[in-house]
Amino acid sequence: MFNFLKNRNKDKVTETEGKIFVPVDGEVQSLTHASDSIFAQKTMGDGFLVMPSSDKIFAPVSGTVTMVADTKHALAIHSADGADILLHLGIDTVELFGKPFDLKVKKGDTIIAQSLIGTMDIAQIKEADLSPEVLVIFVKSEDVHVDFQVQNGEKKHGQQIGQYTIN
Repeated sequence: MFNFLKNRNKDKVTETEGKIFVPVDGEVQSLTHASDSIFAQKTMGDGFLVMPSSDKIFAPVSGTVTMVADTKHALAIHSADGADILLHLGIDTVELFGKPFDLKVKKGDTIIAQSLIGTMDIAQIKEADLSPEVLVIFVKSEDVHVDFQVQNGEKKHGQQIGQYTIN
């Protein structure tokens, strides 16, 4: 009965393959500017960060949610074309036990790039003297090599800021 919705979503996934979208309003920066050295040194993989100016979080890529941290500060997405992406909300926000986060997705959900996936209370994170930076990391893999380019600067959520290819 609702197959037309399935087909529309499949078309949206296809349209967004290989594209990277801003997950939150704010200033896009190189991952090397991350306040956590593990991320800044690209130990987990390469990516970018956004210093957010809005509490709403949107999907940076289309794919399947493969992990949501119990503390809601991070989630992993397996993109429709095979890349694994970590969306990390804030630095050391694991210490807040999920209080500033309201995620609308769970493990196994299919998400479409640019769709609202939750919120984070930036003020609460800053009150705890933590950084609210949002990190988008292409997780290192022996099987998949991701090349990407991102445009830095002030951006709005849902705006395409780059693209990636899988070798």
